[in-house]
Amino acid sequence: MGELFKILPWFRQSRPIWLGFVVAFIGIAASFVGYAHLRLSDHQRAYETLERLADRRLAAIESTVRAYSDYLAAFQLLFRHSDDVSIEEFRAASRTTLSKYPGLDGLEWAEHIPADELPALAERLAGMGLPPLVLKALGPAGTPVPTTPAQSTVLPIIYTAPPGAYPAIYGFDLLSTNTPGPEINYVQRTGHMFMSRTTRRLLDMPDPGFVVYVPVFDSPTETETETVADLELTGVLIGVFRLEGFFKAMAETLGTEIDSIIIHDETTRRPDRLSVRVKNAGTFTPLAPGEMEAVNPELPRRYLSIWGRTWLLIFEPGADWLAVTNDYRSEQLLIFGILISGALGQMILVRGRRLAAVEAQVKERTAELQRSQQVLASIVNYNPAAIWLKDADGRFRLVNPEFCKIYNRKAEELIGQTDQKLYPNDISRFMEDQDHNVIAHAQSVAFEGTYNIAGEDHVYVVTKFPLIDAEGKAFALAGIATDITSLRTVEREQRAIERKLLEAQKLESLGVMAGGIAHDFNNLLTGVLGNADLISLDLPADHPTRPRLQSISQAARRAAELCQQLLAYTGRGHFREEPINISDLVRATVSLLELSVSKSARLNFDLAERPPRVLVDPTQMRQIIMNLVINASDALPETGGDITLRTGDLMADAELLASAVFGAPHGPGHYVFLEVADSGSGMSPDTLARIFDPFFSTKFTGRGLGLAAVSGIVRGHRGALIVTSELGSGTTFRLLLPVAPAPSALNGQTTPSSDSRSPIKPADQASSPPWGKSPRALVADDEPAVLEFAKAVMEAEGFVVVSATDGLLAVNAFDAQPDGFDLVILDLTMPRMGGAKVLEHIRHKRPAQPVLLMSGYSQTGETRVGGQDAYTSFLGKPFDGNTLITTVKAFMRSLPS
Repeated sequence: MGELFKILPWFRQSRPIWLGFVVAFIGIAASFVGYAHLRLSDHQRAYETLERLADRRLAAIESTVRAYSDYLAAFQLLFRHSDDVSIEEFRAASRTTLSKYPGLDGLEWAEHIPADELPALAERLAGMGLPPLVLKALGPAGTPVPTTPAQSTVLPIIYTAPPGAYPAIYGFDLLSTNTPGPEINYVQRTGHMFMSRTTRRLLDMPDPGFVVYVPVFDSPTETETETVADLELTGVLIGVFRLEGFFKAMAETLGTEIDSIIIHDETTRRPDRLSVRVKNAGTFTPLAPGEMEAVNPELPRRYLSIWGRTWLLIFEPGADWLAVTNDYRSEQLLIFGILISGALGQMILVRGRRLAAVEAQVKERTAELQRSQQVLASIVNYNPAAIWLKDADGRFRLVNPEFCKIYNRKAEELIGQTDQKLYPNDISRFMEDQDHNVIAHAQSVAFEGTYNIAGEDHVYVVTKFPLIDAEGKAFALAGIATDITSLRTVEREQRAIERKLLEAQKLESLGVMAGGIAHDFNNLLTGVLGNADLISLDLPADHPTRPRLQSISQAARRAAELCQQLLAYTGRGHFREEPINISDLVRATVSLLELSVSKSARLNFDLAERPPRVLVDPTQMRQIIMNLVINASDALPETGGDITLRTGDLMADAELLASAVFGAPHGPGHYVFLEVADSGSGMSPDTLARIFDPFFSTKFTGRGLGLAAVSGIVRGHRGALIVTSELGSGTTFRLLLPVAPAPSALNGQTTPSSDSRSPIKPADQASSPPWGKSPRALVADDEPAVLEFAKAVMEAEGFVVVSATDGLLAVNAFDAQPDGFDLVILDLTMPRMGGAKVLEHIRHKRPAQPVLLMSGYSQTGETRVGGQDAYTSFLGKPFDGNTLITTVKAFMRSLPS
């Protein structure tokens, strides 16, 4: 105890020293703690920055891979939408682009065909100048060797680009080996691109690489319900990649911050699994076994899906980058703390300087806060979206001008109010419950709402989200409403355009089918009528079989009328256009209309006195009027109703023409309209969508061809048809026809007609025939019944007939005796060479050779061939013997002398 009292005075005297030691120790310890904390913070900040760099680099790599995929997809579309792509087209399409995609070493095309079509494929390839096609498979040595088909279908590689690339692969059957078998099965089953494992032996590549298989399916008409299982594999496009070039393209996206990237195949199992390190200089080296496990686990890792395979990407920064990201704050703090601890005399000065620095920082932070508030206020006030904020009680605390615009109120009128001041009770309760759930569960909600602003409806996407405090609790709610009215309008217009396109495609396909059926039926009916005529010539006038033959002829002619309706639907009907007054045409048809409609129907007329003239076929226009009025009469109830016919003219804009079932190709302009409206039962949307389909009818009688023929006539006259109907409110058909050009504009022009040759001169059928003794005729038709009938009729008239069953035989027969035929009769549609080509050949040999053309179509469009001179005439099928002879006599008499 005595010794303690001796030490106390010294202790009190040396208090500044030990206090200094204590302060120094505390300061140094605090400096080391701060140093360690900042070092950890620097480390964490560097890796957070590296994570963001990895995200950006991953996006760049995905963009690069997407460019390769888009390029391959473009070739996929080339083969999908082209029935026959030649080797020249294939190589021309790839020539300028292969150099733009590093690593894409070549392209190959394998065509999927039945095995028995290999000879035809070899012949087609030989015609392109390609080497003989030899089917190959993977041999024991791993190289392609000749083989025979092992399956019912084969998938040989027939095109390669660039020329001369991988010559051994030409003819390699992808279905004859197990090497690409699972991969081909995958792309055929899923319809997706697929990336193979590394390969070099099969392709004889100088370094490792891989191939990407791109399936191509045959799908001429795509629908929303179509699946890969419904499609037929046309072939497989193969992209050949070299690893060095492909990884070099990836390395170009790394930048300077990322020194290298480790690419690890997560899909393939050993020993084919690929793990490489790609430097930003473009070089790459495979990872040794076990090196993958030694990679720093803190480095950013990302997964990338490329063509059916999953890759793990690990981003490695360079040492220089890590050095730059370290700002040496920790070392500075350590040195600064030691200096402070060692310099007790400078503490007040240092403390004063630090306080000054703190005050400056406070001022700077205050100024930054004010600037941030101004920026936030500008963003809120000038944002085109409506923005608001509510407190926990549901009262508005902030609204921007766009929000005030929706409710047509000032901000002062809205601040402090609740939804009860803006909505009816039921809606306000719903809004309050919704806001309460957002705050209570701290979850955002999004929905669409329609609001009326200045008399117009606007569609908004509304998002409500909670505001969270430092404790993680929601204390308020914010909302954003974005006006998407224009987007919805564009979507509606797009759907309307798509609907029009689908309608046009449907009409085109139905038209081709109907025209083909009518053509074939006319050929058959010609044989029926002709043979009936030939039989009647061999029977006495009082033979009991004659009435039955007349019944056969009458039925055949009725079938011919049905064919004419089909041809009218296709737009290939008989048109003889002339400028007419549509009102006069309706007045001239009144008597027929009164006989065709129900007795309880009332016909009303509202006809313009002098509407502009239109260039139409009067007969076809009468058919339209009759069909529309008869349909209107059938739609009326048994108690009767009104049918109103109106005519006039108008200026049609794009919006009006867009509502038409068939759009006018002339576009907006001056039109004459013919309107037929009834007060009947109307039609449902489903019925309205099908009324122009051939053979569709809602009645128990009729064939369902009336409106189908109307649609064809309207399209053939370049008009438009607008149909409006509603159940219980009747139906209105409005036909728009372009106004005919002024008379001066028609001078010197030939009015379109079904027969534009020079008129046939009237002839006395009882007079002597207009040909000499033993006239010779060449008759060509691919229908045996028509050919035999025409030959028999012509021989009965004294002709020596030479017959031909196709166009090529007709050319050979004519070339044998170019000046030996008084008349040539040609069918326009024949195998090997059509009638138009035969006529062109005859005109070249003998310009003045009389030629009579026959066709199951009317003489429009493609049947107007041969120069339409005085030495060419036309006979439509079906026809009987009398019609054939009458036409031949009139034609021969009309020839120039």
